[in-house]
Amino acid sequence: MEKIEFFLFEISLLLYLAATVLYIIDIYFGIKNFGKLPLWKIFTGFSCQTISLIIRCIREGHPPVATLFETLSLFSWITVIIYLIILRFRPGHRAIGLFIIPLACIINACAICTDNEIVPLMPALQSFWLFIHVPLCLLGYGCLTIAFFSALIYFIQEKNLKYKNIRGFNRYPSLMAADELCYTMVTAGFTCLTMGIISGSIWANNAWGSYWSWDPKETWSLVTWLLFAVYLHARYMGGWRGRRTNILIIIGFICLLITFFGVNYFFGGLHTYI
Repeated sequence: MEKIEFFLFEISLLLYLAATVLYIIDIYFGIKNFGKLPLWKIFTGFSCQTISLIIRCIREGHPPVATLFETLSLFSWITVIIYLIILRFRPGHRAIGLFIIPLACIINACAICTDNEIVPLMPALQSFWLFIHVPLCLLGYGCLTIAFFSALIYFIQEKNLKYKNIRGFNRYPSLMAADELCYTMVTAGFTCLTMGIISGSIWANNAWGSYWSWDPKETWSLVTWLLFAVYLHARYMGGWRGRRTNILIIIGFICLLITFFGVNYFFGGLHTYI
């Protein structure tokens, strides 16, 4: 089963890579009747990764959220499924796949480079809160990642309008559509991140007798949460739209990267095993 798991994982990486190339050809060269081919590659790659994760669950006896390899794999899987859901209800946002699918390739490639051996859960992780806290945070990260790329598309479209690049403008969603997707994704991501932080605090109190210890990951999670809280407040109460709010998303995403990756590699602390 181990060989099948990693074979399927590697196949999913290759299919995501192929879908990236096909998306570039489709969107930038506009070949007729070519649009569904990259989507089928994505769906097939996603299916292979899903089966790989299921096999991992069976081998471990619990959801794959205990190691860096598993969280990277689960994060890319969550991001791709959010993108597929968006396509189901908002097909006009297909071009965001130019960013999401290459990201999935990079994350899965990074996962392959990490230690993928199954290890026993350390005592601090032997709690059902692990399987609530980590998936909620990763789901929030996935939504906020798509919000970030939507914000990038907004700025790309602004540039296309400024220089009257109509062909470039037609490749991506409109300014209003990109801005609305940003808001939807931040709302969903912020909600998941909030529940993730709350569940993590309860878990920390059960494990270490304190709801908050200002561990580096806790601190950066709070900074990230506050930035997206400012975004939602500015948009809902202050009526902000467009450029100003999307700048907040980009800053918030940088903090998210520090929270998810930077803490593991540079800051240490209690969360470096995730």
